[in-house]
This record gives sequence, structure tokens and C-alpha cells, in this order.
Amino acid sequence: MTSDLAARVEAATGADRELDAAIFRLLGWLPIDNPTHAGGLVGRWTRGGVMSGHSGPPDYTRSVDAALMLVPDGYFARIYCEAPQAIIVAWTDTVGWEEVCRSALCSTPALALTAAALRAHLLENDDGR
Repeated sequence: MTSDLAARVEAATGADRELDAAIFRLLGWLPIDNPTHAGGLVGRWTRGGVMSGHSGPPDYTRSVDAALMLVPDGYFARIYCEAPQAIIVAWTDTVGWEEVCRSALCSTPALALTAAALRAHLLENDDGR
């Protein structure tokens, strides 16, 4: 699932609230049913008794700041803005800084970072989802 979602992010041509919501669901958040909000894209979400704010999931696909929240602990990101691509690196005792994964070329830096961070989560969890 994570690799499919990363591929969808890489193929996006711009910010996409449905992708943001899919990523938030992947992280374990669930929309709170409310008929006044459109399908969970805005409104409150919950995870383990914690409730989000009113604006829905973070704007991962629009904001580099939001996308940075997806980078796993202990990993660092390099973002190349001229040809939007992101590379996730981690420190290893044998090599030093080592590339863990990278995004494909994307339309925006936020999309590149979001895709690379999702791929890093896939490697970290090593579950093939």
C-alpha cells in the first residue's frame, strides 16, 4: 500500500487533498463522521483518542513543512528544487551518510519529499505494503 501511495504521489501534478487524506489514513488517523464536512477531507480526525484540528489532514502534497513531518526519526532529507526530487539519507556506522531511497522526479518539491518519505517508511517497516 505504501509503495502504491508513493507512486500516486509521484504521478500527481500538484497538491491533492485526497492523497493527503490517504496518507493520514496510512498513519492510523480516521475521519470523524460529520455530514457538514466533505468526506473527511476537512474536519476532525482521530487516532488513539487524540483528535486533530478542524482543517483535516496536513497538506503533505502542498507544503514542504508538512511533508517533512513524514520523514522517519533518524532520517534526513535532501530536496532538490530545480528538478524536484527528494533523497532520504540515514547515518550508518560502516558508510556514514548513506542514501536510503529517493523519489522520482516530481512536479513540486513537496510531492518529491512526500513520496521519498513514504518510501522510507516502507523500508523502515519492511512490510511490503
